[in-house]
Amino acid sequence: MRRTIAGLAFLSITALFTAAGCEDAEELVNCQQVCANYQDCVDSDYDVENCRNDCETKSDNDKDYASDVRVCEACLDGKACAEQVACFGSCPILK
Repeated sequence: MRRTIAGLAFLSITALFTAAGCEDAEELVNCQQVCANYQDCVDSDYDVENCRNDCETKSDNDKDYASDVRVCEACLDGKACAEQVACFGSCPILK
C-alpha cells in the first residue's frame, strides 16, 4: 500500500513539473532565428548577437513583445529571403 501511494505521489509530482515545463516551452521565442534571418536577407552587417540579446531580454519582460516576435518568426518560416523582407516590416526586433 505504501508503495502504491509513493508511486502515485511521484507520478503526480512528475506530471506537475512536466506540465509546467510544457507551458514554458510554448512561451519561448527564437530570437536567434529572427535576427539571423534579418542579417542573411536584409543587412549583412546587422549585429545578430546584440539583436538576440536585446530580443531575449525584451521577450522575457514583455509578453506583447514576445508575441510579436513569434508572429514575425511564423511569417519568416519556410520563406525565401525575397518573401521574408515583407515580414520584417512589422517585426519588433527593428523597433
